[in-house]
Amino acid sequence: MSLPLRLTVVAAVFVAFSGCDAKPAQQDGVPGGASGESAALDPRAVELMQVGLNVHNFYDKHKRIPLDIKSPDGTPLLSWRVELLEVLDPALYQQFHLQEAWDSPHNSKLMAKVPRWYASVPGKESDGQTTVMMFNGPKTAFQNPNATMWFAGITDGLANTILAVESGPDKAVPWTKPADLTLDPAAPLAAVGQTPDTGMLALFYDGQVRLISDMVPPADLAAMVTATGGETVVFDYAPSVRAGKK
Repeated sequence: MSLPLRLTVVAAVFVAFSGCDAKPAQQDGVPGGASGESAALDPRAVELMQVGLNVHNFYDKHKRIPLDIKSPDGTPLLSWRVELLEVLDPALYQQFHLQEAWDSPHNSKLMAKVPRWYASVPGKESDGQTTVMMFNGPKTAFQNPNATMWFAGITDGLANTILAVESGPDKAVPWTKPADLTLDPAAPLAAVGQTPDTGMLALFYDGQVRLISDMVPPADLAAMVTATGGETVVFDYAPSVRAGKK
């Protein structure tokens, strides 16, 4: 079966960055087999792939990953999700006042315009909620939130490092708000909240999407979240999503 054009482009991103790993990764294991099949048909995985593709488009333009937009004194104003709109949805991006906070009188009016790539909370799209989140904390790509992050700084490898996940709906935030998840290496699943029984979708820096089981050992998930931890990544509980598979 031929893939739609946008998925073909995403597939090209996978190939282009497949050689970026700096730490060893175990081959995929698909416990029970069912998780891989379900994830392959999940439309949210396709939307996450689009986010990943456009992170690379943003990087090509700015030579860094998208970050929270801040005031001159370093106060976070708007989420990285807004900054990514520069390439993801330029028309919407231009409507924001980038020198104002996410909840300013002007910017708050744009909260209801949550793009489909971020509108992952069923029934709450009109409220502008999202569960598409990055991680911050020690050894993550955002360990120094005031730094400009280059791909070269992700020494664990793009294919081994999580860019963003779909957290549980209990962790949803306004999509324009500069709020994300904080990694606790001892209990990384606690940060993502109540995820579906089928597993948590995770976008990696190489553009690949994986379905992570809630049975994943904490150390394995923490290794996927850190960008500079140097751990061996094991994907036994994180099969790759292959969009379009039937």
